[in-house]
Amino acid sequence: MVRAHLGTQSIKIKENGILIFMNFIHEHVAICDIKDDIDFKKVFDCFNNLDEKFLSVNHRTQLTMKIDFHSDEFISEDQMYLKQLVKNKVHPLVYDFMGKVGVDKNTYSHFPNILASKMMPGSEMGSHFDPEDAVVYLLYLNEGFEGGDLVFDDLDITFSPTAGKLFIFYSKYKHHVTMLSGKERYTLSSGFAPKEFLVDFKPSS
Repeated sequence: MVRAHLGTQSIKIKENGILIFMNFIHEHVAICDIKDDIDFKKVFDCFNNLDEKFLSVNHRTQLTMKIDFHSDEFISEDQMYLKQLVKNKVHPLVYDFMGKVGVDKNTYSHFPNILASKMMPGSEMGSHFDPEDAVVYLLYLNEGFEGGDLVFDDLDITFSPTAGKLFIFYSKYKHHVTMLSGKERYTLSSGFAPKEFLVDFKPSS
């Protein structure tokens, strides 16, 4: 479910022979449905094999596993599968989004890590901003929970995620995640930021 008192623009994008609609619910916020392009069984086989790597990290209310984006040296076969899923299925759409909102992808670099996150029932995420001028993406991998909605505080946008939905947005907008109940919520997320910002970037998440 998406509730937004804003115009919605639907753009057809053909990736790997599959027609995908990029729905702009705001000039800097878009949703794609890529569920038909994801092997969910394989994804959750990977998650199950990696379960002990989901850890509590500082301020994050979700259990998190970091996957090094810029090096393959210390990542497992299962982590490599998740990394390639993001690079092959998500990044082409993020690049297209960047072009649509006027961001030159050649001046941006990927964050150090892809974050695989397991949000536990009874948790929420308070209002916050992501790194300045970043383009952020979240791929939702399951459903059947209650809550866990992504809410943009000042845009009157509430997004209730379902499996295979890819959410892409420009990081200038404050947002939060509502209280989750029923079962865990799994995501893969990260983003791109100006290269000069990432020179000294030390991620806290």
